[in-house]
Amino acid sequence: MTQTLTITDLARAKIIEIRDQEAGDLEAALLLEVTGMHGDDFAYELSFVPLSDVEQTHHVERHGELAVAMRNEDLGKLDGALLAVKSRGFAMSHPNRPAGP
Repeated sequence: MTQTLTITDLARAKIIEIRDQEAGDLEAALLLEVTGMHGDDFAYELSFVPLSDVEQTHHVERHGELAVAMRNEDLGKLDGALLAVKSRGFAMSHPNRPAGP
């Protein structure tokens, strides 16, 4: 199955490092949600949630030992996106843009 999202090796390693510092024994998934617009681009929210709590309205992808959950309604917006680490932190680049008003 084709992945919706590509995550660079460095970004995946950093996310796993952060995830592993979270308290609890349950496997945590990275929850990636499109929350609106920021200028001409989408705005995102990243958080960790127990994988067992991910709602059925979400799509879950495996990126090595990292589970990533995305709302089904966000899949078209995230299709082809690349999550990477830049000098100022995590950055998302993708071919999709929000529809104009």
